[in-house]
Amino acid sequence: MPAWKLNCRKGGEQLSMNKKQKVLITRYLYGDAWKALAEKCELCYDPKRLLPYSEEELKEKIRDVDVVISMGDYFSREVLENANKLKGIVDMWGGHADKGICREKGIQVMGHDYDPKWIIHSEVEHIMMLMMAVSRRLKEADAFVRKGRFTYMDQANKEMLGKALKGGRLGILGGSRWSGEELTKVATAFDMQVCYWDSRRGEAMEQAGAQYLPKEEVLAESDYVALVVQDSEPEGYLLGEKELRNMKQGAIIVNVTHGHYIDETALTKVLEEGHLGGAGLDKLEKQTRAAQGLLSLPNVILTPHADGAVKDARAAIFASMVEKALTVLTEVE
Repeated sequence: MPAWKLNCRKGGEQLSMNKKQKVLITRYLYGDAWKALAEKCELCYDPKRLLPYSEEELKEKIRDVDVVISMGDYFSREVLENANKLKGIVDMWGGHADKGICREKGIQVMGHDYDPKWIIHSEVEHIMMLMMAVSRRLKEADAFVRKGRFTYMDQANKEMLGKALKGGRLGILGGSRWSGEELTKVATAFDMQVCYWDSRRGEAMEQAGAQYLPKEEVLAESDYVALVVQDSEPEGYLLGEKELRNMKQGAIIVNVTHGHYIDETALTKVLEEGHLGGAGLDKLEKQTRAAQGLLSLPNVILTPHADGAVKDARAAIFASMVEKALTVLTEVE
């Protein structure tokens, strides 16, 4: 039997045959990089688990663990006080842990070594995908064919006319500290004009071709509006009913940042009235539940926080995290 062959345990957890050291993987990891750990240590890993452990569960899980591979779980002081031999936390996003107790106990907190811009590239691809899917009425066109309504070749020229990106204006809200530069470059490659607003000027965005405008002008003049704002706790909605009504007639809105920036009830209303042309939303106001009215609109495309769901990047990231964990284990052997 190979060394990485796992035994199933109660609750779906799986443990390797080798029991020298112990590693906890808090949630599902894409790919098979975990097998390298299973060859060398006792592995506590449930590949079916997608949700984070509760604080009480983490207190118990972490008690006799040498290394944790985490998917953004938070390790509070209360949790880490229960860690009897923990030497390292390798976290997807660089480490969500109480820094004070980590220093006191000598616990290393680290991220991965994969290209830090991977999420920017993935996010920009997702924005462009949503823009094109909504503007070219992909959801409606797919349903049109599936329901047997496609009966002659030129039918789309009458019933499925969409909107081109070329020659349109993209307005970016945010981006100076994140993906705005990359988004500007990609949009200009589609021959789009780009303007933006942010709480601070983005020199790199402007060098890439974006024009800075007040937020009101960005909304009023843009055919497409993409939200990539990084301020996590705005005071009220960034786009409430007033702002949505001030947007250009027929404009399309895309959100891949925080869901609480947009008043979804107001968005549903202005979409139903035909003021806006459509919406592509990867983040929702209430996390996993969209406003009921949005679900029935044919010009709305919803994705489940999927802007970073890219196989090759995820596999490379998790392989890097496993390498980091193996390094820590080697140091404490």
